[in-house]
Amino acid sequence: MCIKLSAGITHVERPIANQARQYIFNCESGEHENFYGELPYIMRAAAGMSATAAEIANYLITLQSGKLVKDLTMLWTPVTLEYDETAGFNHYENGYGMGWQVINRKKHSTVSASGGNAVTMIYYPEDGLSIVVLINLLGGLPIQFVDRIAVEYIPGFEV
Repeated sequence: MCIKLSAGITHVERPIANQARQYIFNCESGEHENFYGELPYIMRAAAGMSATAAEIANYLITLQSGKLVKDLTMLWTPVTLEYDETAGFNHYENGYGMGWQVINRKKHSTVSASGGNAVTMIYYPEDGLSIVVLINLLGGLPIQFVDRIAVEYIPGFEV
């Protein structure tokens, strides 16, 4: 994916020690470049969080055990909009619950928390499988390929 740099994106904060820096592919220069932009305040909770793979795994394990929320269907039921429809961010995620994108299918329905175009945390409740993809290429969109990983773990799953 090719991202154009806009004026005004500058390095404003020092990186966290040993943190993988986000990078982009600059169409104009044809090179990969570190991205040091600052997110607007309102977006930091959605796209400005930092977590390790172990922290995310522990969060998912705790969530699925019912220790954080007893009735997970409340989080994962898509909101019905006018005309009895649901809507999501893209054709991969076709509904939106309480902080979770919902992917309704006849088989292997899923819920995901994707952000920053570089992170996907997806759970297949019928199959008891969670997959976390953390990349640092802005625009990498792992939601587009995470089902290909699930094929390796869910018998009979087809993309």
